[in-house]
Amino acid sequence: MKKLLLILIFFLVSYEIHAQEILFKVAYKPNLIYKQSMESTSKNTVTYLGPNELLKRLEEKKLENPKYTLSKNYIESTNSTGNFKNGQFPLTIKFEGDDKSIIPGGTTIYGHVITDKTPVLDSINAPKLDSLYRIDFLSTMQKVISQISLPEQKIKSGESFVREIPTNIPIGKFNFNLTNTITYTLKKIKNKKAYFDITQVYAINSKNTDLSLKASGEGKGQIIYDIENTFYLLYELNSTINMLVSNEEMNFKVVTESITKQSTNISK
Repeated sequence: MKKLLLILIFFLVSYEIHAQEILFKVAYKPNLIYKQSMESTSKNTVTYLGPNELLKRLEEKKLENPKYTLSKNYIESTNSTGNFKNGQFPLTIKFEGDDKSIIPGGTTIYGHVITDKTPVLDSINAPKLDSLYRIDFLSTMQKVISQISLPEQKIKSGESFVREIPTNIPIGKFNFNLTNTITYTLKKIKNKKAYFDITQVYAINSKNTDLSLKASGEGKGQIIYDIENTFYLLYELNSTINMLVSNEEMNFKVVTESITKQSTNISK
């Protein structure tokens, strides 16, 4: 009896340890509906630091210093997948809302998903968008999907994995490159869901002889991941980037604070 009890305890402990490891991948599955909403807020603060002549001109013109800009966006979409056939299945992304939305309601993107591959967006139907903007928008959406399609890997509670994403910041006629290093840490697995903490660090990796830029930044967030459906239920990230820009004519500081929250409801 004691031996049987020990065997049962060993089995339960082994199962619990095994259950705290998942195969993490972000991928669409056939014949599902993904109702998504994304809220984003971005606040920019620009502070001119000199020279004194510039500051005096700003004061004379009664221009704000520091200057604040705030933007908020809310996007809803229905992403639906079709039948699996010949190694792939169709993907349709339809945006909700009205003509005043940042993405006009009715805008629809068509693509396909090959098993274990990043979805490919093939075409767009958007009569309310300028024809040139449609191409740019389709390309941007492909980049977004590629970024959220993280590499497949096994991970246990308490373990982390790191991803580096290049980020470009245009300032006037100049472009600067930052590296966004994101660390995902699996905190726990419960009720067929995996809970991750996110931390990110920005670092500049380019220089310009005409314009000096010092930049740094960090962010924190969380993921709730549906293990069975291999997709995010929640992706939330708050980040701040600090930049100090200077040349022979002026110096100014830019602080960008952003909040992004994406929620997904999955059904058949």
